[in-house]
Amino acid sequence: IPYKNKPGDQFGKLVGLQGNTAVVVKRVSRQIYTTFPNFSDAPSYDQIIVYDLNALSANLGRDIPVNDKYDQIQKLIPGPLRNTTIDQQFGASVSIGHNKIAIGSPQNDYDSRDDIDDERGKVYIYNTDGSFDFEISGAGIVTDEALFGHKVMIKENKIIVSAPWHNHSYSSSNRVNEEGSVYIFNLDGSNRVDLNGSPNWFFGWDFDVDDGKIAISA
Repeated sequence: IPYKNKPGDQFGKLVGLQGNTAVVVKRVSRQIYTTFPNFSDAPSYDQIIVYDLNALSANLGRDIPVNDKYDQIQKLIPGPLRNTTIDQQFGASVSIGHNKIAIGSPQNDYDSRDDIDDERGKVYIYNTDGSFDFEISGAGIVTDEALFGHKVMIKENKIIVSAPWHNHSYSSSNRVNEEGSVYIFNLDGSNRVDLNGSPNWFFGWDFDVDDGKIAISA
């Protein structure tokens, strides 16, 4: 998939594929910001770009003008409609399957129920046409700073989400004894199943699913 990046952009940070739909995560360079007094303080963020490969293949070989959408179905970016900001790791993980796209935002810190910043994380579910479907919040499931959405996967009619820092404790203001958990949901976000680790496991830092089984790192 051709793409004209700005200097410092990381097009292809993560990718996903289902049939004729491709999902590409693009890390946008902090160079696009001009209002930060210190360049190193300017945040980077991720865009999730959804492509129609049928339309893409029909146009291969042509010159690509700058800012051309080039057969994009949709560009998914953090924004107020989804209560995300550019520093909440929207796009830290992505998965596509069963005509849905799951996007992890493990440092999302907004809970509309109490309006408290807690960094429990969220997972956003979109349809493959780019339209928003629903979200799964770590609030009410995990502890603060659990990284809910660190890794996501849609497979075998399930949505699987890891939170490798779940259920930690503090020692002299430092986070210690991270247990970690992995959560399995139906495709509509219902019927949660919890798989929990033990202290210092970082359970769920990585996982994979196949043939009705799940392998989880600890």
